[in-house]
Amino acid sequence: MNWISLLFIILYLGSHAHAQDTQILEVPTGNNIMHLIPEKERYQYDRFLSGTVYFVSGISTSAAMNLNLLNQEIQFINPVGDTLSIARREALDRVEIGKQLFYYRPTIGYLEILADFPALKLAVHQFIEVTQEGTNNPILADPVSKKQNTQPVAAKRIRTLILTEKKEYFIMDKNKSFHPARRTTFYKIFPDYKTSIRNYLQEHHIRFEQEEDLTQFLKYCSRLGR
Repeated sequence: MNWISLLFIILYLGSHAHAQDTQILEVPTGNNIMHLIPEKERYQYDRFLSGTVYFVSGISTSAAMNLNLLNQEIQFINPVGDTLSIARREALDRVEIGKQLFYYRPTIGYLEILADFPALKLAVHQFIEVTQEGTNNPILADPVSKKQNTQPVAAKRIRTLILTEKKEYFIMDKNKSFHPARRTTFYKIFPDYKTSIRNYLQEHHIRFEQEEDLTQFLKYCSRLGR
């Protein structure tokens, strides 16, 4: 079997905990992973949607956009048909793709708003983690060196990569700061209602890795102090 055939051996292993989907991809060493993974696997949406970028300066610009889950970039199609990535991310206020709203934070990446309540928003950081079989450390989406690229195809070693779709949930407060979705975050945001929050969690057994549970919990918390 040649490397081109091996390239497209993708075995779906099914769903795992924390809403993770894992795939196995066999690729030859020295090839750009980004180019080898089919587009439908790289992006959040199956096509580029109408979107608008809003900068903190008040300037905005619109184009067809999509979120690349592999390299964690929002990409857009320019007037001549090229696919580019948003630059100057530190100058972003927010990005709208279709009907969805995204924020960017350097220490996290792009966060999509899932639910909006008074003083609180539920957000998710969705991405694809790439690891090599036998290791636990994530590798770069484009781990190509010039030395590897000069190797003849026949000499390239086949390696097995594990692609895992992951979701990490965050809470956005009224100051647009993002906090990991865990009980201590809610104690911090609502310090006067720790007992009420603790009782609610004990009664409802909230799973902080589940969107539905978090949405119900935020709905309850949004009523505190009214």
